[in-house]
Parts: sequence; structure tokens; C-alpha cells
Amino acid sequence: MLVLLFIYAVAISTSRATAFSLKSLFGSDDSTAAEADLSNGTNIKARQPLLKATDWFLTEQEITDSRGGVPRSDLAVYTTGNAVKSFTATKEFYDAVYNDLTKTKAGDRVLLSAYATALVPMKPDIDPTGAKTGVGKVFFDVVNRGGNVNILNWQNLKYRSFNLKARDVINAIPASPINGAKAVLLFDDRLPSVVSSYHQKTLVIVADNPLNSEDLPVAYVGGLDLANDRWDTIYHNNSAVRDASGTTFKFQGWIDGHIRIHGPAAKDVANNFVARWNSEYLPSQGIKDELMDFENPPYEHIPQLNYASSNTTSNLGKQNIQ
Repeated sequence: MLVLLFIYAVAISTSRATAFSLKSLFGSDDSTAAEADLSNGTNIKARQPLLKATDWFLTEQEITDSRGGVPRSDLAVYTTGNAVKSFTATKEFYDAVYNDLTKTKAGDRVLLSAYATALVPMKPDIDPTGAKTGVGKVFFDVVNRGGNVNILNWQNLKYRSFNLKARDVINAIPASPINGAKAVLLFDDRLPSVVSSYHQKTLVIVADNPLNSEDLPVAYVGGLDLANDRWDTIYHNNSAVRDASGTTFKFQGWIDGHIRIHGPAAKDVANNFVARWNSEYLPSQGIKDELMDFENPPYEHIPQLNYASSNTTSNLGKQNIQ
């Protein structure tokens, strides 16, 4: 509107002898053939993208400076040679996690950091009751084969009833008859304020005493939980499946992303979890935890990772991660 008023004002201010033209304001936009760029681009020097990890990542000193001068000794500065697969449809994520968890063996350890956990089936399209693929059943089988399961779950009030049911079922899993391995779910409230929340949604599968230099853990990192509402397909047309399996809670579909990392970066994800679990600052110690039934059972520290493979590089893939 201001532009139109300006043009109108200029138009009426010109003399009757002078014809008004936009060219008088903005100049001519005519261009001759001689002024046109006839190049086919071969004479233009290409700008190469920055491809080195060091072009993008922080240095060790920059990381230390960002932490107020406190060195970060339990994680690599960055890692190379990771194999990374992305999941944009949540069904693909659930299928991959189920396949990895069902391959665990005696001595392996599953580390799950969650915003919410529910006893939902991982494959509701073929197992709506969760008799074979339910979260509780899958973790029961991991322990029964001799694997440990450690879960840090945020004290999530929104999903409180689902979290409590998951806690009760998972913590009641009998110790493994093979080696005494256990499953333990802890509620974590170690946050700076009452309106804070944990969104570290990670899962790591750590092998027992891997001696091969190419043995490396698998980690999942992203925006998904093993919880209600999350399972969906890329077509978002499976409401009947979601409803029949009890997946549906508040939403009739879900869009989120996750990645699977096989490589040294998975060690960093695991070490981050171990540091939280082994912290001397214990979770859920207040009176509100007792009132809300968020009390935690006794638990033991997790041993540090004992991989013979490199902490910084591998030949499994081509992705660099910090």
C-alpha cells in the first residue's frame, strides 16, 4: 500500500508536459544480446564443499572451553568410519530394534534411555497382542538368554500410568538362569527445574567381552521411544492396526526420525548412558517420588565398556560423528 501511494504521489507531482513512466523511477530493464552471459559454465571455477570432518567438528580444546574448562574424557572428540542408517517411518525403526534385540546373547547388555516406555508390541501389524514382540516380552527374552537390560526413564507424568506398568513388569523379570543377568528400570528426575524433561532417546546393544578389533556396539539415536502412539507406517493409514494393538493413545499417526549407528560413535552413546547410570547423584530421592510411586529399586553400577576395537575409527561405514 505504501509503494502504491508513493507511485501515485510521484505521478501527480510530475508536470503535464512530462509523461510519467516507471522507467523514470527504476530505470530501464532492457538488456541487449551483448550484455547477456553466453557462458556454458565451463569457465566458472567450481566451489568444492567442505568434506573433512575437521572442517565441521569442534576441536578438543573448543569442547573443553564450552564446558567451562572441564575436559571431556569419556567421549571421543569425533569418530570416523561409522555405518549409519536413517529411519523416517517409525515401523522401520521398530522392526530394526526388534531384530537387533532378538539377536542378543549371554553377557550382552541393553542400555535404553527413554522419555517414555510402554508395553506396546513392536510389530503390531503381525502381533497385535504383543505375545511375541511386546516390549516386556522382548526384554524378558533378552534376560532369559543371559543379557542385562538397563533403562533410564524420565519421570514422565504425561505417560505415568504406562511408565509404571512398564516398570513393574520389567523389574519383575526373573534373573537369568544362565548367569544371573537382570533387567532394571529406573526413573530419572535429575533435571534443573520442574518444567524440564529428558529427551535423550537412545538404545545401545553392547556385546560381552568383544575381543575382535572390528567388534563394535550398535546404537539408536533420535526422536522415538518404545511407547504408545509411535508405531506407524510411511502411509499413515493404519489406524485399525494401531487401535487393535493398543498403540493409539492420543494421536492417530506419528512422524519422527531415528538413526542406527554401528561403529565407534555407538561407544560414545553407551558411555554417556553409563555415566548417567553410575553417577553418585542418585535419581528419584525426594518425597514426591514416594508420593507419585516413582521410587527406584536398589541397583548396581554398570561396568565400563571393554572393547578391543578402536574408540575413534573403523571400516564399517563412511560417516563421521561428533
